[in-house]
Formats: sequence, C-alpha cells, structure tokens
Amino acid sequence: MAAGECYLFLGPEIGKKNDAIADMKARFLSAVYGGAVPQNPSVEASSFYAGETPSSDIAAFLFTGSLFSDARIIYIKNVNIFKKADVDNLVVYIKNPAENTLVFMTSDESKADKALEQAFDGKKRCVFWELFESEKPRWVRDLWKREGFVITDDGVDILLEMIENNTDALRRECSRLMFFLKTAAEPANEPQAGGRAPIRVDAAAVEKYLSHNKTESAFSLFSTIAAGDLAKSLEILRTLIAAQESPIAIFSGLLWSYRHFRDYCGLHERGLASNDFELKKIGISNPKAKKDYPAAYRTYGPAAADKFLAITAEFDLLLRTEGSQFKEILMDLYVYKIIMLARQRIS
Repeated sequence: MAAGECYLFLGPEIGKKNDAIADMKARFLSAVYGGAVPQNPSVEASSFYAGETPSSDIAAFLFTGSLFSDARIIYIKNVNIFKKADVDNLVVYIKNPAENTLVFMTSDESKADKALEQAFDGKKRCVFWELFESEKPRWVRDLWKREGFVITDDGVDILLEMIENNTDALRRECSRLMFFLKTAAEPANEPQAGGRAPIRVDAAAVEKYLSHNKTESAFSLFSTIAAGDLAKSLEILRTLIAAQESPIAIFSGLLWSYRHFRDYCGLHERGLASNDFELKKIGISNPKAKKDYPAAYRTYGPAAADKFLAITAEFDLLLRTEGSQFKEILMDLYVYKIIMLARQRIS
C-alpha cells in the first residue's frame, strides 16, 4: 500500500520534467508493491487536458477509486489554463490524495493559478527551466561522448539550431542521429587494437542526416530558394507544414543556411570561394552545399545575405504574434518575399 501523492510540475524543460516523472513513478510503484515491481504491474493510467474536460469531472474521477488495478497514475496537463473555480474543485483532493494513486499536474508554462500552486508544498511543486545558452553545448557534447562519439563545435551548433529547445527533443533527435551514423559507419568502423574508434560527427554529418531523415527539410527548401524556384519552394514548404514541421524549426534551418551564405559571400569577395580548405573552415563541405551557395550567389548577389536574415526575423516575429491561424498564409508570403529578392539583385 502506498500513500497517495500529487505533484505540480511546471516549465518548458520537458526532458528534465519527464526524468522527474519517471523517478517518481518508479519510487511510487516500489512502495505499492513493497519493493520489487512485477514485470507487468497492474496500473491504470489516465490523462486529462485542462480546457477539454471540466475540472468537476476530473475531480470526480480522482475521488473514484479503481476496482481493477493495484495502482492509478493520472496526468492532468495544461493546468496553467485552470481558473480559480477549476482549482477549487481540485484543491480538496490535492490536500488528501487517495491511496495507491499518483497524480501529475503539468504545464509547459512556468506559472499556474496561485491557489493551485499554493495547494502543493514546496517539495511537490517544481518549475523545470530550460538550460542556459551557455550550458547547452556542453550538455550535447557529454551526451555524444557517453555514446562513444566525438562531435565538433559546428556539429553542436547545427543541432542546437535545428532541434527544439529542450533536452527531451535534443536527446530524442540525437539518439536517432547516433543510430543512423552507427549504421552508416559499419563495417568501416571496425574495432581497432585499443577498441572501437570513436565516430567523428561534424556539421556536414548532421546536415546529411537531417536531409536523409525527411523527404523534405529546411535544407532542401534552401536549395530551391537558392535556385530562385518559387513554385518548387512553395511545394516543399507545404510538404513541411503538412508534416507538422513548425515554422520556427523551418526558420532555424534556413537561418543556418543564410548565415553560411553570408560567410560564402565574404569568401567570394576575397576570391576564395573555390578554395575547399576555406569553404570547410566556414562549414561548407558536402557536395550539395558546394552547389547551393554559388547558385544563391548567382541568383541573388551578396547584398541579399543580410536581407535574408532581416526578412526571416520579421516573419518569425509575425508568426509568434499572430499565432497558428495565419501560419500557411504568412509562410507562403515569406517564401515569396525571399524569392523576389532575386529581382532586386544588387551585385
């Protein structure tokens, strides 16, 4: 028998939040079963979303025990949108949860209704903040090192540009990339006398994976933008949106390419654009990229580099302000404005 517990977990850092939930679940089930947890424990798991199910119905469910399982684990999500009347329905239960029941109230926001927060003591209320910018590169390097990889600074940079800003998304996408690279490296990476040689991962390897992993990507969109092909660019854009790719992620990939284009323009102005060593120094090494950046230079000219960045910043702000209802229209307009820079070319 285990005492009932309720936790309020807030904040945008999904990875740390999920780790804490997993730890609490393991400890709770150990208490339910008095130590060793069976391979297939009898647990009833239920989820509710604030705003979808009335708080009175959620409270009624909480007070109704389970007749067919040893324990219950209940998730109540998006609790930041609960109002005071909703909270009043839940506070009585939070103060006296049922035995063998574990409840997680969660939100990606950092705050909830004050009365809800006050219903939890300090040990059962936690805000999970994102890593500081200065902490992220080391977190990524350590993750790769534990799995036997060496990742370069530019490899870390592109991962942090392209992947959603929380450790859960980083860990998930990095794990997929590791599997892809391990598969691609065998049997070339046979164990040496001192053990298996670590696989080196740079920006080109990450970009290759991201392009390989999806039918279309921000990189393939940049390729069509570089060629000035409006129809194909819009087609790829709509494919990405249909695949639930967020505009913010699309912009992140494009910004990566635009910054490299700006660096390429600098090399071109110094007569070094065909020097492989100089190209590699600014992160342009794979054959596709070596075609895309010269194509963009011919299509738009060097003055477009800063305009690409300015237009992207403008539309990023618009999308964050206007929300998802105008997403398709704004993204179409964004691509149109970018492609139209070719007609305003200033060499």
